[in-house]
Amino acid sequence: MEDILYCKDLYEPIEGDTAKPKDMDDEKWKRLHRKTIGHIRQWLDDSVFSHVSNETDAQVLWKKLEARYEQKTATNKAFLIRKLVNMKFKKGGSITDHLNEFQSVVNQLATMKMVIEDELQALLLLSSLPDSWETLVVTMSNFAPDGKLSMGQVSSSLFNEETRRKLAGTDNAQALVSENRGRSKNRGHKRHEKSKGRSLSRGKSTERAAPSARTCCSQEKFQPNSPFETNLNTFLSSVSTSSSQASYNSFAILNDSSASPEAPIYGLYQCRGDLKTCDCSRCVESAVSQIGLVCPYTYGASLQLDDCMVRYEHVDFRGKLDTSLRYKKCSKSKSNDIEFFRRRDDVLDDLQAAIGFRVSTSGLVEGFAECLGDLSATDCSSCLSDAVGKLKSLCGSAEAADVFSGQCYARYWASGYYDTSSDSSNEEDEVGKTVAIIAGILAALAIVIVLFSFCRKALG
Repeated sequence: MEDILYCKDLYEPIEGDTAKPKDMDDEKWKRLHRKTIGHIRQWLDDSVFSHVSNETDAQVLWKKLEARYEQKTATNKAFLIRKLVNMKFKKGGSITDHLNEFQSVVNQLATMKMVIEDELQALLLLSSLPDSWETLVVTMSNFAPDGKLSMGQVSSSLFNEETRRKLAGTDNAQALVSENRGRSKNRGHKRHEKSKGRSLSRGKSTERAAPSARTCCSQEKFQPNSPFETNLNTFLSSVSTSSSQASYNSFAILNDSSASPEAPIYGLYQCRGDLKTCDCSRCVESAVSQIGLVCPYTYGASLQLDDCMVRYEHVDFRGKLDTSLRYKKCSKSKSNDIEFFRRRDDVLDDLQAAIGFRVSTSGLVEGFAECLGDLSATDCSSCLSDAVGKLKSLCGSAEAADVFSGQCYARYWASGYYDTSSDSSNEEDEVGKTVAIIAGILAALAIVIVLFSFCRKALG
């Protein structure tokens, strides 16, 4: 109501005679009072109208209404907070409608001088999502800058995820106007090598992706609803579809002559060479759902999970050797163990000679290495040679080490160093539960404060 009065230039009378314009005579001031009062009364319920029907002073009328409704403020606060905490996104509903409903409750609380901090709003909004959105909740929790979420970040991610889910159910094959270089599990077998031991296939996808993800995001940002965003959504949808049939594929989605020169998008995905097709597809789906969260609105992004990776750029990077270091991880040192270092060097020498994907073991040391499918045999050899050199120079005597460059990676570890038997989904569940618990505790605390304030006023 106060906003309406301001928009219609009727707010001065409710502020009292001190707000009277100096150039306005008393008669016009009285008429402005009556006009303001008449406008307010149009919005009053019959049960309230009778209490203020004889008022001719807008300020007195306004104070009576404030006094009448202020008695219910504490009760209203408790009701609205309960509504906010229990709000759930309806299956098949619109994110826009859900956000509008959420923001409406937040705004109502703000008018009662109960402002909910931005981070708490973000947590409550995430906790309102159904179980089918759990991957997004976990990912946002793990990648929150400095461990702090914001409403802007969460809202943007919800819109992106909604768009991705809609596109995933459509056929975007017509948008792929350049080469579509898929590699099925039955093709390209010459690039999948084993040596000196058993395969490391664990028979499961890396749905624990968020805790062990390696990301690289460009600094350049694109605008929402731009041609590039349209092509990016097409690319991600095509990647999800293709991964159920091939372990590697590259794409070029080009713009027409009228579109922005930055609209084209080039990208690829690849799964680890010994992964089953169904596990490859699950891992890629996980990467697709996360890449927009960890690199929002960027012209280039790369997300490497344990078992797969997805990368896109607005310039064509495919087939071009890139040995720049993207990520490294070195464990604690294993000093004075001559046998370990001998075995490690055997494994690394073997991995360095790989063409494509190779698994190697020597004694208690295991490792594997892989190049992206767009590299030639010569470039793959150069990339792995550089990666193995970085493992030795950057990690020294580490018991386990990973190095990821632009187009290949290599890793080794002492047997038993990585516990792959644990069910990593428990970790995701715990993170999701933590978000819900924190939101619940904060909301409950807010309700207690409101009720305490109400009781204190009543006793006073």
